[in-house]
Amino acid sequence: MKRFAIILMTLLLAGAVRLDAYDWAAVGIAVDGEEKGNGRTVLTLKDGEGKIFVLGYDAEPADEVVKRVLKIRNDFYAWKHVKIERISFDYSKDVLEVNLVPAEFTYKGVNVLDYLPAGLFFSYYDATYYNFRITRDKMFVRVYGEYVAEEELCEKTITAISDPLAYVRARDPEYLLQRLDRLVSAIMAFESTGAFGSPRPIDRSVVQRIVAIKRQNPVLKRKDIVKALEKEKISISEKAVGVVLGIYFNEFE
Repeated sequence: MKRFAIILMTLLLAGAVRLDAYDWAAVGIAVDGEEKGNGRTVLTLKDGEGKIFVLGYDAEPADEVVKRVLKIRNDFYAWKHVKIERISFDYSKDVLEVNLVPAEFTYKGVNVLDYLPAGLFFSYYDATYYNFRITRDKMFVRVYGEYVAEEELCEKTITAISDPLAYVRARDPEYLLQRLDRLVSAIMAFESTGAFGSPRPIDRSVVQRIVAIKRQNPVLKRKDIVKALEKEKISISEKAVGVVLGIYFNEFE
């Protein structure tokens, strides 16, 4: 008996066991219904204005989790452009997920519901993140990111609706790398000018050799790399090598 008491006390002190249910009445919330099955509990909750929301969980959430639920709920109900039809929370394995179905979603004259096949999905671990889809011209576009404010969320959503292809390209890693590569080439062409001041682009293969030589021996300076390239029958000025080193290695002499 003594051993059981010690184990129970240890668990309680560690916060691993919660023997009491959250006092919803203390925060003005009424438990309108409760369902249990397959190890899960689903509560239907109602505030003083009659607004209903649902909370499901495997194990009784800590007070901090419930407070987070209430804060997210209150923040979302304060939105100006989105009106909530229903909202549900699911807490499992230390992750809080939120499924919000809008009754209205209008921003800058656009009815976003026309492009929203499902609801708005959010998750919270270290911060609140959104992840949902919109459809436009037979394209499915995923809108995702860290939630900061309603305006930011609406702006990103309307951008995806206005030009879904541009939105996807702007967030596609391969496309961004291609754009970066073109930008680097443009900068090098601008910085490496000919005798009469006109841009003279550096050959891509030469750039690749400069980068490779520098990575093999990071202590090499511009003149060292020029000499190394001369041995490979590649002619290039120290200035041009300096441009490449500045862009790729943030190294300036």
